[in-house]
Amino acid sequence: MSEKVSNIFTKVLACIIDVIFIVFVLCFSKLNIISKIITIFVVSIFNIYLMPRIIKKINVEIEKTKLEELQYLGPSPKFEIIYNIAFLITIYCMTIYYMLGYYNNKISFFSPLGIYILIFVVMIIIDSLYGPQLQVNKFKNNTTFIMEKSDRTGVSILGSRVGSYKDGIVLGDYVFSKEHILYAKEVKEDFTITLTDNREIVIREKMAKKYFRNVLIIDK
Repeated sequence: MSEKVSNIFTKVLACIIDVIFIVFVLCFSKLNIISKIITIFVVSIFNIYLMPRIIKKINVEIEKTKLEELQYLGPSPKFEIIYNIAFLITIYCMTIYYMLGYYNNKISFFSPLGIYILIFVVMIIIDSLYGPQLQVNKFKNNTTFIMEKSDRTGVSILGSRVGSYKDGIVLGDYVFSKEHILYAKEVKEDFTITLTDNREIVIREKMAKKYFRNVLIIDK
């Protein structure tokens, strides 16, 4: 699916969900009219701004699963897909739970919703132990991708969000083909990968640097 088609699909999906939630709130919600309006507004904002990002992330992970001979130190693309889908479902389940008037009741850890939330929290903790995401700084004449050190120790506990496949390397949500890699070098604490089109990758996370020392030919 092309990016343009994906964007159109996401916008259409957001509109459909908005209509469903508006009808659901007006017909079944026990909230007062002001709370109904606020709920509809919040869900619409989520659908417009957050849902497209989550769906884009899911698409990225799906594309990773298609890479030939993928070796990835970060969380499995399948785990990330489940994690992001679970996030979407959690948001909507909590919204429905609130709209139906159950917000005054305590959520038991042994209830279906309580167990689901607990599992999702555990997934968040696991995902956070894989180190920092790749930051993107776009300037007028160049683009710099930066992977900073992990908090405190500088080393990720479970792994790092980097990897390689048959025809290139993977950093976070980005895939770089070998034909776009000009050279790699290490200067002090920075491992730098120079790409075509005035792009550069700067890696400071220790596990990621160690991995690319073995994967790439380093320019001395």
